[in-house]
Amino acid sequence: MDADSSVPDGTGDAISYAIGRVIDPVQGMHEAIAGSVVAHAGPRFERLHQSVTQTVYCSVRLAGSALGAGTEAVFRRRGHSGSGVRAVIEALWGDELHRQGVYPGPAVAIDEGCAAEKTANIVVLVHGLGEGGKRWRPEFLGLLRTAGQSPIVVRYNTGRAVRESGHDLAEVIEEAIRDWPVPVEQIALVGYSLGGLVARSAIEEAKANERAWAKHPLKLITIGTPHRGSPIAKGAALAAAGLSAAPQTLALARFLGGRSAGLRDLDHGVPSEDGALDGVPVLVIAGVITTSVGNPVGVLFGDAIVRQPSALGRRRRRSLPTNAERVVGGRNHFSLTEAPEVRDEILAWLVPPPGPSIQARPTT
Repeated sequence: MDADSSVPDGTGDAISYAIGRVIDPVQGMHEAIAGSVVAHAGPRFERLHQSVTQTVYCSVRLAGSALGAGTEAVFRRRGHSGSGVRAVIEALWGDELHRQGVYPGPAVAIDEGCAAEKTANIVVLVHGLGEGGKRWRPEFLGLLRTAGQSPIVVRYNTGRAVRESGHDLAEVIEEAIRDWPVPVEQIALVGYSLGGLVARSAIEEAKANERAWAKHPLKLITIGTPHRGSPIAKGAALAAAGLSAAPQTLALARFLGGRSAGLRDLDHGVPSEDGALDGVPVLVIAGVITTSVGNPVGVLFGDAIVRQPSALGRRRRRSLPTNAERVVGGRNHFSLTEAPEVRDEILAWLVPPPGPSIQARPTT
């Protein structure tokens, strides 16, 4: 099989970088724990231990670099894009990889060819943390096309700060519609999980800067989006703070504290500015793991990643201005976009029936 040119440049470097980042806390904890013991054996033994330790970990890092380069070569030979591996690494440290220029390409890009038949109604699909465009199944894209929509699948570095990705997404949409062959009647942004924050940020940025595409009728749909943050992300921040109290676990605390800007944005979500979404109809969809949406367990745990109030954009001081909301029972976070009722809701929101404007459906 010929080498596959679809493997992005820098994939091997990203793998090597990730291996190094994982080694850092291991080495740090080893040195902190062993150092306190070795210190009692005398300075000569302490120097010997440091020399051996540094040699071992240096060798492991070199092996990691070789492994990264070898893995990229295998991907190319077998025709594997490596997009899944790359997406996970981006989620963890994508902001730093972007700053270091490991990836020469754009941080936000459109899947070329996804909108082969261009219509007046554009739907921009934004995936979640550590994912790629594969979040959106061909069947769903087919349903959108059948309904007269032109789906545009976006791929972006999920480790960058939400507002940075939102700014770049706004620019990408601007470029996409500049030469759109038919007059645009509607632009809808559909974001899953972290992608909902990015989609919302893109609309806010476009409106604030009076971009051309923001003058068209807009709609926003978020699915399982942590508008108020995720308890798992908050737990990681608390763990980092707690582990920093002891010198033996300080390296692990730095590892958790060094997570990407995109992950840190999930601690408490990214609040919307007052009036930033004025005139934009917003549909929020949440999931709960229990069959009954009113079950206390479902209300408490939500979809097991994002709690229901967060997915619905409800805050104590200022809630997200929404026009409609839907809670789907019996679904976890990762299966939300596969739920038939979620797809039906999206299509009904994008393509309202003729007559009066679409009414907000009650939470069910």
